Amino acid sequence: MSTFTPAKDNSLFIGFVTKTQLCKLIEEGDISPALQNALYKSVRAFYVRTLEYAIDNLPLNDDLLENAKLVNFNRREYAELSEVEYFVNRFELLLSFQSPQEMDKLSEEFVEFQLLCDDDIRKQIYGKKPQLKLTLLTRRATTEWMLFGITFHQ
Repeated sequence: MSTFTPAKDNSLFIGFVTKTQLCKLIEEGDISPALQNALYKSVRAFYVRTLEYAIDNLPLNDDLLENAKLVNFNRREYAELSEVEYFVNRFELLLSFQSPQEMDKLSEEFVEFQLLCDDDIRKQIYGKKPQLKLTLLTRRATTEWMLFGITFHQ
């Protein structure tokens, strides 16, 4: 088991603009090293408190989030049919698979999804949408799923 070693205070991320300004103020003698250390200690305290709040208040062990991992295209080969079944059972009004035959068809589609290669997915999503730029926004899983659904159902 590896041990966690926290970053040194002066390695904490404070933003490039802030860091540049801080270095300039130190070089000009407007801020002392002690004041710089106090700033970084405050930044660390902020990060620690923010993480504590997130751990205490976010649904990190929620079944929905645990099963939602399957929507990540890059994880599809590790997804399990039980994750799909979870959504069918959780949202039965929206996903009304009523018979074993429908569930068999869904499981076949799930396997087909798992077997898709990355190039096929890109062609399916972006091939019919040449005007789309491959920006971070269009590469987000939610956008890819939306486009994937649009191209399959047209």
